[in-house]
Amino acid sequence: QEHHTSVGRQEVAMFRRNKAANSSPASSSAKIPLVAAGSGGSSAESSAVSAEQQRFRTLLEEFMDQQRSQQESFLDALTQAHAETLQELKRIDKMPAAPASPRSDGFVDAAGSAWQMDSNTLESEDGYTSLATYDTAVDNVPEETVGLKPMEEVEEQLRQDERIVENWIRCSGLHTVEDWVANYKDHPAGWAALLMIHGIPEVTGRLRSKVDNFSIYSALFLSMSVMCLASPVDFVVSDTKEAVGSPHWWYYHAVKRTYLYGFGVGTCCHTLCIMLGMAFNGALNEAARDSDVFRMFARGKGFIATVKSETAFLCGCMFDYIAVLAVLSTIVPWVELAVISTVMIVACCVIYRQTKDLLFSTTSIVNYWRTLPDDDDPFDLGLAVECFKERSHTQPQLRKVTAKARAGSEYATRSRRMSSPGNDRLEESIVIMA
Repeated sequence: QEHHTSVGRQEVAMFRRNKAANSSPASSSAKIPLVAAGSGGSSAESSAVSAEQQRFRTLLEEFMDQQRSQQESFLDALTQAHAETLQELKRIDKMPAAPASPRSDGFVDAAGSAWQMDSNTLESEDGYTSLATYDTAVDNVPEETVGLKPMEEVEEQLRQDERIVENWIRCSGLHTVEDWVANYKDHPAGWAALLMIHGIPEVTGRLRSKVDNFSIYSALFLSMSVMCLASPVDFVVSDTKEAVGSPHWWYYHAVKRTYLYGFGVGTCCHTLCIMLGMAFNGALNEAARDSDVFRMFARGKGFIATVKSETAFLCGCMFDYIAVLAVLSTIVPWVELAVISTVMIVACCVIYRQTKDLLFSTTSIVNYWRTLPDDDDPFDLGLAVECFKERSHTQPQLRKVTAKARAGSEYATRSRRMSSPGNDRLEESIVIMA
């Protein structure tokens, strides 16, 4: 009501300012362009121009009077409508609430008992809602629905439950792999230590990236080897005209079988690499808790699975390369081909080995920290193991701590409602009605 009253006062003040500005003779005359007669013209011309200007001034004043009258009528109608609205709102606030009647679509509380509330308890006969109707609606709420929690408490309880479940995922089942994790110095690889240091999401993400890369590159080689098997070169398809048992006959069949078997074995190895990557990712996708991931490396040999994927990829590349050399031997003399291929293979292996050893000897948890650490940087994960054991021993206490926390939350909620039952009932009713 105060808002509508202030708006109406501003509109009336604005109308009065516009009326005063329009009624000023100076402003009216200033808007009329005056046409002065030429200095050399006759008096008849001057009088004609003056008469025309006078007629223009008269017509303009009549038009402005009509506009002012229309504006006054419009603003009077707006003010009258605003005043009627304020009176109607005052009358509605003083009206008693209509009696409530049950309806078919009711509300079911947490205890399972249903109750109905008619829209008449929230809306008066003129369609306006007042504070008195809210009080009546609160009085009509059954006693069993008073125990419903407000929305803020429900959201806080949901957040607390999410934290409890998250802690349970991190702690549950760790006692089954505690001894294996504590014996981290005897592991063939450092994945148990990495799991304790970086956590499950980081380490599993690294391993997924490793096996996925091998699978992607295997798919590239696989597309090439399958094409070579499906459409082999003419040398393999055609038959030799040499005598059976002659050296050229044996050479022809040796090259032919090397080509076919090389691409065949390479295709199998690359397919195996892809399947191993899919199996590794599938097992990680079905791991429910952190302890399951630890157990995957302890009993399921998860690290060995990644090594098998890498080995399958390298073997597939090697056999594909042998098959390619077999075909090239039909074009280039085998002595020249053997020398050139040996030089290229040795050069690539030396560069790869030097780069790999330098990287792993300064970074890897196995090749550097556990095997050749610096004198002032010993391989000691005692702190990480103690934290892991604390997590393992937290699981039995988690249920008790959760029960106590919920009991304390319920007690605080009941105490707050007992201290101010009227306010809580009003808030709960508003939440229910919303």
